Amino acid sequence: MLTATLALAVLVGLGFRLWMLSGRIGVLDSDGAVSGLMARHIPRELPVFYWGQAYGGSLESFVAAALFRVFSPTAYVLRLVPVSFCAGCSVLCWRIALRMIGPAAARLAGVLFWLPSIGLMWWSTKVGPYWAALFFTLLGLLLLMRVAEDEDWSATEVGALGFTCGLAWWASPQSAYVLAPAAAVLLPRLVRKWRAVPVALAGIAAGAAPWLVFNLRHHWTSLQSPGQATDLPNGYLDHVWGFFTTALPMALGLRQPYTKEWVQAQLAPTIYVAILAGFVMLSIHAFRRRSPLVPVVVVAGMYPFLYALSPFSWFVGLPRYLLFLLPFTSILLASVTGGRTLRSLMILGVACLLLGVGTARILHTGTSPGAPDVAVPLKMTGLEALFADHGVRYAFANYWVAYRVTFELHERVSVTAIDLPRYAPIDRAVRSDPAPGYLFVSGSSWQKRFERELADRAIVAATYRRGPWVLIVPAHKFLPEEAPDAWVG
Repeated sequence: MLTATLALAVLVGLGFRLWMLSGRIGVLDSDGAVSGLMARHIPRELPVFYWGQAYGGSLESFVAAALFRVFSPTAYVLRLVPVSFCAGCSVLCWRIALRMIGPAAARLAGVLFWLPSIGLMWWSTKVGPYWAALFFTLLGLLLLMRVAEDEDWSATEVGALGFTCGLAWWASPQSAYVLAPAAAVLLPRLVRKWRAVPVALAGIAAGAAPWLVFNLRHHWTSLQSPGQATDLPNGYLDHVWGFFTTALPMALGLRQPYTKEWVQAQLAPTIYVAILAGFVMLSIHAFRRRSPLVPVVVVAGMYPFLYALSPFSWFVGLPRYLLFLLPFTSILLASVTGGRTLRSLMILGVACLLLGVGTARILHTGTSPGAPDVAVPLKMTGLEALFADHGVRYAFANYWVAYRVTFELHERVSVTAIDLPRYAPIDRAVRSDPAPGYLFVSGSSWQKRFERELADRAIVAATYRRGPWVLIVPAHKFLPEEAPDAWVG
């Protein structure tokens, strides 16, 4: 019965994601569109990192580029990349758990990973550096455990371990949140294999080669904190507080993405406190018994304090920075069942219930970002005709509009972001146009302020409308920095 139920849950998770990809929850946004544009430019260009930054490896874009060669370079195909990596992570979660808990509980751990909270379920349809990074992190952890346990390790196995860890580091430094504590726990076993160190280091250097070469050429930019402008408290203790009060319960499905509201104001906080108390008890039991779960407990216990080191950890509107914790919460939750059918079904039922409640709420609140204060339309219908009918090929727009339009119109139109230009060639092309346009979502504050700026300066401009879109084309070149007040907020 349990095996059949778990198989059904896997199908539910797959169906849920395919439904998301086809509906309004999983609509491509500009973050994902940037990855898609990177994929389209491969192999003409070989990006090391996500455009416009020195972190976040481009592995998912390379996979997308390969898929684009076989299928159409569409948003749907692009978003299959993170879904596929998520499926691979689920399998790895099962294989890691199999070394620590019984087969039935290990299968449950993999399924719990596959059926996370609504925030992480939605995130599994968003392309970027995260899912590839987690995949190689978990593969590295599995190989690390194998090498630590195997007395007759081979150079190939150790080299593969190093190479995988190098790829994980290139994809995201968050991989260290998992691999460093796990290696510390397994150190007594690894020390005996000191002869493998040169092979492991060579593998790491090979896997992280793009990261290393880039940083050798750019003065180790990836190691410099980019900082983050925010009105919220942004110190280390603020990050720890935000982790426990908002991010973690959201990752568990007890708080809603974006709104941060408790799923059930009376019951959810109590469940959350019980989960934390259960983790403490499980940790004490694991250390006393020297349980195989000790590496998982250590990684989970250290995660909040390593997570808080990141300058981006102030953001808790989505639990994306807790993605690397998900495999370990899944394993720990599965471990308490002892592989027993009734307990497993109860935990799986609660997970499905929270996912259902979360879905209903996120359908109500929506997932489309604001540009900046009006939601980006779900469809690009009529937008290509709007540009073509008026002979406009280059335009400025809000970030959440710019790159999605450029990708979905197959770069027949180039739109650069006023507030966060990601790709210098597109930005230069727009700025070089004799009279670039400005694209707005109708009724946005940016549109209204921009129209006032033009009126105050007596600048003639043509205004074209199509559905929810407004395209304004000044009679002569007018750049965004000439009207800085228009882009405030």
